[in-house]
Amino acid sequence: MIIKNIINNIGSSFLKLDKKFIYGFNGELLCRHMEKLWFNKCITMPAYNVTYLRTSDNINDTLNDIKKFGIINKPLGIGVIEETKNLWNHDIIEPTKSLVHKTGKVTIITDSSDGKNLYHKLQRERKIWWRKLSREPSRFKLTEVKKIKTTIDSVEIKAHFPFGSILVETINYQQEPRKFFSKIEAPYPECQIIEHETSFDWGCLSFICDAYTNLDDDEKFQLKFNPKLAPYKVGICIEKNPDNDDKFNEKLKLLKYLNNKLKLESIETITTNDNEQLENFHVPIIVKIDDSSFDNGIVKVWSQSTTIYELVHLSDLTRHVISRCT
Repeated sequence: MIIKNIINNIGSSFLKLDKKFIYGFNGELLCRHMEKLWFNKCITMPAYNVTYLRTSDNINDTLNDIKKFGIINKPLGIGVIEETKNLWNHDIIEPTKSLVHKTGKVTIITDSSDGKNLYHKLQRERKIWWRKLSREPSRFKLTEVKKIKTTIDSVEIKAHFPFGSILVETINYQQEPRKFFSKIEAPYPECQIIEHETSFDWGCLSFICDAYTNLDDDEKFQLKFNPKLAPYKVGICIEKNPDNDDKFNEKLKLLKYLNNKLKLESIETITTNDNEQLENFHVPIIVKIDDSSFDNGIVKVWSQSTTIYELVHLSDLTRHVISRCT
């Protein structure tokens, strides 16, 4: 299976490639979830201060302001999310085609004595982050360190597939960042810089390829995403009774009740009156309502990864779903 076939098979609801990545409604949610997970890990959660900007044009002004405000403890990070035209993965799609893609970059200023240790620690953390979100963790690997000029070490994280590898992140270590500090009023003395840059677009494509599984033939496929990434976490449907569907309206009310209950917990859901329609959304969890749900308060909760179902009481459904999607 080559990457063009995968993109064609998943359809425009996920992704099309032209001069940039063009997402449909499923793809937009996938990319949004990935960006949110990245932001939490790289901007919100680090033990050191990390500020956030919408453009890298303001980094120098930001560093000057930070110094004026008395924030001098290091490490110190500045995160930026913006589009770039830098050439990534040109050999995967077309050798001469450069795609505009959205990246998240964090520039970390640290003391010279801590720079190398932080560089290696960051490599391990970023590789683990990718692997935790993958269906096959071992496909995400670090490359060998290479030199850029004489003072910059660079390493990449790539996702490996039968058709080739996709570059998803770069990590650079600058031992003498004089040029970086040249426009700062009061440069940080004896400091080094570590930059890690993640492509959200190439990352989303790698997770699509990672989740992609052929079924009976090349036209039938399934996407088994990590629940944290899945565009919709839960699909809720009604099991039709061909002999007697007198309770359909009651089941529909119960469907709406459960849907609203899950949405109050910020869980992305999709609802249909037909189980087969949910296959188009590749949800990791399917909740089925049948006639017995009114008698005993039990619904069937199917797992995409195990293809088996559990019987869950209505009062426990939200807790059950959260435990499997977070």
